[in-house]
Amino acid sequence: MAQFVFGLTLFISAALLFWIQLLTAKMILPVLGGSASVWNTCMMFFQIALLLGYLYAHLAERTRSGRFSMFLHPALLAIGALSLHLSMAGVPSPDPAANPIPWLLETLLVMVGAPFVILAGTAPMLQALFAGTGARSSHDPYFLYAASNLGSLAALVSYPTIIEPYLRVSDQSRFWTAGYVALIVLSAACAAMVAARTGVKSARQLIQRSDDRDSVAPTILTRLRWLILAFAPSSLLLGVTTHLTTDIAAVPLFWVVPLVLYLLSFVIAFQRLFIIPERAIAFLQATFLVPVGVLFLTSETENIILQFGVHLTAFFITALLCHLELARLRPSTRYLTEFYLFLSIGGALGGVFNALLAPIIFDDVIEYPLVLIVACLLRPGMLPNQKQLALDRRFCATGLDARTACFSRQIYGSEYAGFSQGGGAGCRDDLCHRCFCMAGALDSLRPWHGSANHCGLSNLQQ
Repeated sequence: MAQFVFGLTLFISAALLFWIQLLTAKMILPVLGGSASVWNTCMMFFQIALLLGYLYAHLAERTRSGRFSMFLHPALLAIGALSLHLSMAGVPSPDPAANPIPWLLETLLVMVGAPFVILAGTAPMLQALFAGTGARSSHDPYFLYAASNLGSLAALVSYPTIIEPYLRVSDQSRFWTAGYVALIVLSAACAAMVAARTGVKSARQLIQRSDDRDSVAPTILTRLRWLILAFAPSSLLLGVTTHLTTDIAAVPLFWVVPLVLYLLSFVIAFQRLFIIPERAIAFLQATFLVPVGVLFLTSETENIILQFGVHLTAFFITALLCHLELARLRPSTRYLTEFYLFLSIGGALGGVFNALLAPIIFDDVIEYPLVLIVACLLRPGMLPNQKQLALDRRFCATGLDARTACFSRQIYGSEYAGFSQGGGAGCRDDLCHRCFCMAGALDSLRPWHGSANHCGLSNLQQ
């Protein structure tokens, strides 16, 4: 029963969280236009607000004590509703000659800032509470994150197909408010379940009693891996959207497709119904990254369907691989809120990098292929052995950088997928060779110290 109630509450919470993003975007974007930069700025705002929500959940969980403290989140949800302003009435128009980004951020803050932050904290807060219910699956509540992302996915798919075509903005606001009230009631019910279970002791005390004996504190390197594994898919989400809509073809509402794939990768990675073999996903990633490299090298723009299919598939598989690695690296429930805090920091950094820094640093959409290379270096794997290092040296003897050799091993394994032990002459295809050269050139942007065995953040030991 507890699992169903908590899962339903998280599903509704995530659906409302995503719905309000789309609703406010529908109100604001017509004023500024639906360009990729405007949408990326909206995504950046909501990712930062999500970060603040996860920070609130982490601090509240660390400082919470006593039975009634479990009702803090439902109370804050009710208070946050007082500052909700789902209307453009009274909002001043932007200056046509000025940069629209400050106006956009200020408008989003006034309309949904505080309620969104509190609502965003629901997922980690309720998962931490569920760990104190004593239910059969309470020792590993991370599967509820799949239910949360499933709610986001349901809101994303239903909004352009059901909600937006048949409901006016005022009607959407009323339905959203009704769902928000239902969420407050369900959150209070979840808190009551834990309070009844723990008696006079807090949920945190119950968790620590059963979890402290075998829990291992995550190291700095593990936290860094959480951060970058969350950063890469977030940046790629915006990067692939900008690349396809700017450099290939402008398609209305195309941003929905990469976002669906991004959320679906979270659902698949954290669900527990079936096991996903990481080795198979890593092989698929390598398979699709080669044609992506070919498309970049040849500057192919004619076959739009091929371009969209290859880029979106490579993005989805790469995001899934990163999220599978995150699910594998999840800590004990004692560090649950900290884990989600680092995930949100990584996601927010991805949004900031693409929306604010990349347009200033780069003249073209370089951030997309650059982060693809970073994602390749995040592939799960062990430190190279002596045979692999010898192959690296032979490969480098062909005149390519050691980083390219390392990238090749990360992509295709120790035998370089077709390179003979005599060097690069055994490459199955010259285009693959060119892709590896491109990877090495892009990877040369990264500071390099030491030999080839230092490449890849996946080599950082926990």
